[in-house]
Amino acid sequence: MIGVRKVSLALLLLLTCAVGAGVVYLVEHDVPIRNAGTTPTDTFFPPPPTRPESSAPTTDLPSTGAPSSGATTSPPTAMKITFLGDDYTAGVGANPQSKSWTQLVGKQLHVEVTVVGESGAGYAKKSGDGKMYSSLVDKVVASTPDLVVVSGGRNDVGDASSTLHAAAHALFASLHQKLPNARLLAIAPWWGDSPHPAPLNTVDQAVRSGVRAAGGKYVNKPDPLGGHPGFMKDAADPNNKGYRAIADSVTSAIGAQLPR
Repeated sequence: MIGVRKVSLALLLLLTCAVGAGVVYLVEHDVPIRNAGTTPTDTFFPPPPTRPESSAPTTDLPSTGAPSSGATTSPPTAMKITFLGDDYTAGVGANPQSKSWTQLVGKQLHVEVTVVGESGAGYAKKSGDGKMYSSLVDKVVASTPDLVVVSGGRNDVGDASSTLHAAAHALFASLHQKLPNARLLAIAPWWGDSPHPAPLNTVDQAVRSGVRAAGGKYVNKPDPLGGHPGFMKDAADPNNKGYRAIADSVTSAIGAQLPR
């Protein structure tokens, strides 16, 4: 028994020495101990990376090379057309007024439109309010147009040729004097669905002569209302279909006179 105890004591001493030597080795060589200071249930997660600080706010919008939706640009200034005339220019018979030929032309050409129309008026004929085209010049000038389009003349049928020529020349001369930078365009008079009466030719000649003398242009298109009773609201004025026909017949000619 004494021998067995001596052996056991010797083994215990030997084991103690071995453990001590191992501890000394780890300490001297700075070997890390796995999971030191933690329990088996602990899990280590590295801290998430931090976004670098910036002095300016950032957005995560994709770069397209184009301005963002918040950017604003100034639209180009629209050309201005002022229409001067009679019942047709005023849009009598159109329902609503947006269906009148002047408004249809403006929409098609993407221009700003001013309408100076006087029902019953003409180059020499006074309306029920005592106004003829020359009485409306100041309104035309106030609209600061790039192009003035004068139409009508059916109310002037029956006036003397000399009277019509004098009135037409005076009108276009006044427009040119007061709006030297505006272009002038005159359109041959329309009559309606029935054939043109012979006296309308006198009006036609006077208007052509007057606008050309002032450096303007003259447009003589076939009457788009002729032979189409369905285009008339009554014996005098067109309906929406008639105004659409008028607009279709003159839009390109008017657009060609806009300054470029």
